[in-house]
Order: sequence, then C-alpha cells, then structure tokens
Amino acid sequence: AMYKDADGTVQHDDATCIGCQTCVKVCPYGAPQYMEDDGIVQKCDTCSALRAGGMSTVCVSACPMRAIDFGEMDKLRAKYGEGLVSELPCTEPSSTTSPNLLIKANTAALRDDFTEIVL
Repeated sequence: AMYKDADGTVQHDDATCIGCQTCVKVCPYGAPQYMEDDGIVQKCDTCSALRAGGMSTVCVSACPMRAIDFGEMDKLRAKYGEGLVSELPCTEPSSTTSPNLLIKANTAALRDDFTEIVL
C-alpha cells in the first residue's frame, strides 16, 4: 500500500492496505501508524490535496519559527544555499532511505558523539 509518488513523497493507499503493519515495523522514521479502529495503517500524505490546490502544507503554515519548508529539492537547495545535508549522525543513513529531505543543521547536530535516547 506504500508507494513513492511522482513528486517524491511516500504515500499510502488506504484502500489497498490490509493492516499487516509490515510498513510500521520497517519504517526507519516511524511515520506509518496502525489505526486500530480502522484496522489499517495510515500516515501523513504531505497535504497532497492542499498542494494540488497550490496551497502550503499544514505543518509549514503552522510552524511558528518557520523552521519547515516544503517543495522541489532543487528549489529548496537554491533557496537555502550551502551546508544542507540529507542525514544526521543520529538518523538512518541516506543511502538506506534515499530521503527527499534537506536539513540545514547546526554544528552540534553533525557531531557523532551523541547519546541515543529511546522512548
């Protein structure tokens, strides 16, 4: 039921989902969540309907610090300049996930000597 859309976002087809939760178990980001009442998995669809209508995603619009942006990777690279990374020492390697993600990380976030906290 998971697929990568033409725009690079990972989408979930609720109608195809059989509720096996395989995607929940293997997602390195913890994005898919099992909805017990519905018996299927669901995840953020990056506000695909809003974006199709030319609007911004809710998370971008709601972020009070304007720390989140969404768009085509080339345009984001041009907008935010040098020093962008697609992974941090504390995240899954980008070679594993091939993320469409850019982070303008501060120096501390790039350090390898972090302490992992598991909740």
